[in-house]
Amino acid sequence: MECTGNMSAAPLLVLTVAVLAVLASTCAADPEPIQDFCVAVPRAGGEASPAYPGFPCKPVSAVVSDDFFFAGLAAAGSTDNPFGASLKPGNVEAFPALNTLGVAINRVDLAPGGVNPLHSHPRAAELVHVITGRMLVGFVSTAGKYYSKVVGEGETFAIPRGLMHFQYNPGNASARAMTVFNSQLPGVVPAATALFGADPEIPDAVLAKSFQVDAEIIKLLKSKFKNPGWPEPAAASPAQGTTATQKSCTGSGSATQVETSTASTAHTGAMSRTSSAPLLVLSAALAVLASTCIADPEPVQDFCVAVVPRAGDAAAAACPAYPGFPCKPASTVVSDDFFFAGLAVASDTDNRFGFNVTAANAETFPGLNTLGVSIGRVDLAPGGVNPLHSHPRATELIHVVAGRVLAGFVSTAGEFYSKVLGEGETFVVPRGMIHFQYNVGGVAAQVITAFNSQMPGVVAAGPTLFGSDPEIPDAVLAKSFQVDAKIIKLLKSKF
Repeated sequence: MECTGNMSAAPLLVLTVAVLAVLASTCAADPEPIQDFCVAVPRAGGEASPAYPGFPCKPVSAVVSDDFFFAGLAAAGSTDNPFGASLKPGNVEAFPALNTLGVAINRVDLAPGGVNPLHSHPRAAELVHVITGRMLVGFVSTAGKYYSKVVGEGETFAIPRGLMHFQYNPGNASARAMTVFNSQLPGVVPAATALFGADPEIPDAVLAKSFQVDAEIIKLLKSKFKNPGWPEPAAASPAQGTTATQKSCTGSGSATQVETSTASTAHTGAMSRTSSAPLLVLSAALAVLASTCIADPEPVQDFCVAVVPRAGDAAAAACPAYPGFPCKPASTVVSDDFFFAGLAVASDTDNRFGFNVTAANAETFPGLNTLGVSIGRVDLAPGGVNPLHSHPRATELIHVVAGRVLAGFVSTAGEFYSKVLGEGETFVVPRGMIHFQYNVGGVAAQVITAFNSQMPGVVAAGPTLFGSDPEIPDAVLAKSFQVDAKIIKLLKSKF
């Protein structure tokens, strides 16, 4: 149906507001404000968590200037611990004024040779800014490539969301860094503690198979993280004036507020001239908001069958500098573009892990481009394991088609959740959490995995920690896992 010049602008403005609100609510991000601020009311110790994400707002009438002030990062924390490190958080739990503002800040202090051990943040990218001293900062990509830099005073290093990383003091003097995040509560998945200090424990058989070592090495590593004292951060003083209570604080998005305001301004100036202006506002606002969502690219048409550059192709060398994939011309799209037979046949599990994964993502199934979903097949031999890994860009559903499979993940609090699944049963793994599937039956097992991303990404714990290219320095790993270099060299030899 064509849009005519007689259409009233008012309904289109209402549509603009409604669509923006819906789109904002679907963004995988922190809660967005619909007011200037929402100073959080922290949850009291032992109080049941409210049945909604985030925190309620302190009444505006009770908010004072000190609510926006935080002195918790002013003093250095103690580095007298096995890691030679101290972390002081400035997140929404410590600094309630950050609620709905989408930022957090920490202080990291490192003694000479100290390390902020390998970890990831499932909900945020990170900027590491060195204030004093020197720090070796590095992360490992989902392709297993290790990126690092010795960062000096006043210099900054960026770490993408969900990737394993660390900070290490290679100098002879103490070092201090400020770390900032694009989330009010980034979450932390500490590699060593999540793998070897989870409560309850991840079974030895899963870990031994995942890291290709015998049970004695696993028991040694577990002994180091029964009560590690890390990464529990040093207590930071909360902001003042946070005792008032309120039942709830809901909202859909700051982008919604800003763009709606823009729409109203455009409407006021253009209403008398043309009723097509709100359509332009709607299109522009949708584009801006979609581009700010930390999520898969949003469709602006029914489909966008990907043109995936292939290695060695001339097209690959000329791949345009934008995220995602370009679209195949609609005139050349056929029914087979939406069909994928790659999961129909079992894959070979004759390898040291006894598993294989067949992925149907936007690279292998181009019809998924912009659709925000993907699917995979995991085949497991008896005793086989899909080794410990995480997906930085997606939540995962694990559905058992045949056999019996132990599925489990470790939360940012170090708690291990697991279940033995039978045929037709399903288990969900939150985005960015370290997890696995292990065949506990006497016959082959088949699992279908589904994701809310066209490209979930994979951070495989073993290869990421011990098989990156170039290698993570032995000193960083030995300090992170609290073992001597011989154990690190043994683990590296497996990957």
